[in-house]
Amino acid sequence: MLSDSERKKYNVIKDVVDGKINKHTAMKRLELSIRHINRLINLYEQEGEVGFSHKGKSQPSPQAIPKEVKERIIELYQGKYVGETFVNFTRCLNEEEGIEISRTSVGTILKSVGIFPPSKV
Repeated sequence: MLSDSERKKYNVIKDVVDGKINKHTAMKRLELSIRHINRLINLYEQEGEVGFSHKGKSQPSPQAIPKEVKERIIELYQGKYVGETFVNFTRCLNEEEGIEISRTSVGTILKSVGIFPPSKV
C-alpha cells in the first residue's frame, strides 16, 4: 500500500510513461531533478507500482526496544524497584540487571503505561 506521497510519484511517473505529460512537467509537480525523474521512470518500468513503496516499511526499527525488554522493565519497576527515581532505576537496570538502556527510554516506557517518577517532597 502506497503512502500519499508515494502514490503521487507513481501517478505522475505513470503519466510520463503513458505520454500524458513530459518530464519537465513531472519535475515541477514532484519538485525533483531530471535525474531523479529518470530514476523513477526506470523504477516504474522495472517494478511497477510495487517499486514506489518504501522498502523498509514492513520492518521494525533496528533501534526499537524489544517488547520482552519493555515488559521486563515494567515488571522490575513495579516489583523490586518500586518507588525508585527513574535515574536510579536506570542505573540499577544497567549495573545490576544487565539491561543497557538510557534514562530517557526508561522514562518513555514507564510513562506509556501510566507510571510517572516519584514526586520530590
